[in-house]
Amino acid sequence: MKLCDETEFNVTEDENINDHTFTSNTIVKKEPANDVDEESSDIPAENEKPEVMYLEFSNELPYTQIRNISDVVIEKSKTIYCKNTNTPVKPVLALTPKSKKQEVVTDKEELGKYNRKSIMLKTSIDHVAKLAEIYNNQKQKLKPDKIKFKSEISPVHNKKCEEELSREISKDSFKDMIVIGQFNLGFIITKLGEDLFIIDQHATDEIYNFETLQKTTELTSQKLVIPQQLELSGVNEEILMDNLQIFKKNGFTFEIDENALPTKRVKLLTIPMSKNWIFGKDDIEELLFMLRENDSEYCRPSRVRAMFASRACRKSVMIGTALSKADMKVLVDHMADIDKPWNCPHGRPTIRHLVNLAMVHTE
Repeated sequence: MKLCDETEFNVTEDENINDHTFTSNTIVKKEPANDVDEESSDIPAENEKPEVMYLEFSNELPYTQIRNISDVVIEKSKTIYCKNTNTPVKPVLALTPKSKKQEVVTDKEELGKYNRKSIMLKTSIDHVAKLAEIYNNQKQKLKPDKIKFKSEISPVHNKKCEEELSREISKDSFKDMIVIGQFNLGFIITKLGEDLFIIDQHATDEIYNFETLQKTTELTSQKLVIPQQLELSGVNEEILMDNLQIFKKNGFTFEIDENALPTKRVKLLTIPMSKNWIFGKDDIEELLFMLRENDSEYCRPSRVRAMFASRACRKSVMIGTALSKADMKVLVDHMADIDKPWNCPHGRPTIRHLVNLAMVHTE
C-alpha cells in the first residue's frame, strides 16, 4: 500500500486493513487487477471514471492519518478515598467553655490629657461653722428624748415587755396607731409616733372575742331533780349571797333559806350545761375563791374560761388570711376595748415593739 495525500490514496481490491471501517469522507481510488506495471497504473485511462467510496459510521480514526496520541487520549487524574472500618474513630472531645476575663476599664491613660474645669466656692470659716451648727441641731432633734422600749422580742423577756407596753401605751394609743401594712399574712405593722409595732392578728382578735364572751355570755343552766345542800363556811356563804348575779351568769342558781342555820342556808338548784363540759361544786368553790381575792363582775371558773377560749379561738381571724387596711384598723381599734390586751387566753403575745425610727435615722 502506498501512502498518498490527505484526500486520495490507492488500495488493492483484496486488501483489508485490519478489518476496520474508516470514519472520514476520504476518497478511495480502486484499480483493476492486471499485469500492468506500477508506472503505467499511475496514469488513469481517459474514459475510465474512478470508483469512489465514502467511509462513514466508523468508531475509530483511519490509520492513514498521522496524529499524536495526546490528541486522541485524554488523561484525567482522580483520587478516591475509601473508608476503612478497621481504623479507630477518634473520640469527639467536648469543647470546654472559654474562661471569661474581666477587664477593668480605667481612665489612667487619659489622665493629664484634658483640662478639667474647676469651680471656685466663695465661703468662709464662719459660714462653714454655721452650717455645721445647723446640721448638729437637726441631728439632735431627731434623737428621741427618752428610749421607751428596751426589751428584746424573746419569750424570756415576755414579762418585761408587758410591763413596758402597759407603762408606755394607753388604751387610747391603739386608736392613734397608723396601720402600715400586713406582714407574712399573719402580722400587722403599725406606727405610733416614731415607734413601730408588730401585732399578731390572730392573738389580738382572739383576746377581743374572749373578753366579749366573758362580758356578754350567760351560760344556760340545767335544773337538778333534787336540790343539793351546800356546806359552806360563814364567809363563803356571805360572799355567795352577795354575788348571786355573777353565779347566775355562770349557770348556777341557788335557793336561800334565811331561817336556816348559818352554813346551811344555801341549796344548789341548777348547774351550767354544755356539750363537752361538766360543772359542779368545785366550780362554785373556785368562783368563791376568785371573788374573795378580786371582786369583779366578770369572774369565771377556769373551765368556763377554757370553754370561752376555745370558742374565741375558732371564731378569730386565722394566720394566713389576707386583710385589707380597713380590717386591720378594726382589729387594732378593738385592742382599746380590751382590759388586758397584751396576751391571748392561751398566753400568746399580741403586740411587741419593733424599732424606733429616730434611732435608725441617727445611726
